[in-house]
Amino acid sequence: TITLASDDGLEYPLIWSNDLGEPEDIEVLVEGLHVLLNLANSKTMKAQGLKIATQPLAECSQHEFLSDDYFRCAVRFDTRTENHQTGTCKMGPKSDPMAVVDPQLRVYGVKGLRVADAAAQPE
Repeated sequence: TITLASDDGLEYPLIWSNDLGEPEDIEVLVEGLHVLLNLANSKTMKAQGLKIATQPLAECSQHEFLSDDYFRCAVRFDTRTENHQTGTCKMGPKSDPMAVVDPQLRVYGVKGLRVADAAAQPE
């Protein structure tokens, strides 16, 4: 959710992205870590000198290193976003009740306002 911090338009909003809010969020990342391990252990990557860090996170040391439980702990402890926070605003015809912008990025119902951001990309 994005909430206004105050009525001051220059103050940054409060952003709660609910990252890892669902168990499936964590499991998808654990699966992804296994894929990365398989890639890292491939002949091609080893030939490039890729090495896996072998120092476990202290916060997850109660789990066997590189096990699913270790990865679940590591994901909870050491995952952060590496992107720009965006929203979504559906592009579509004015007849679509879910559409917010037209194909020229003009916001429906607000004269002179356009969304020039990835949030309005149709796909």
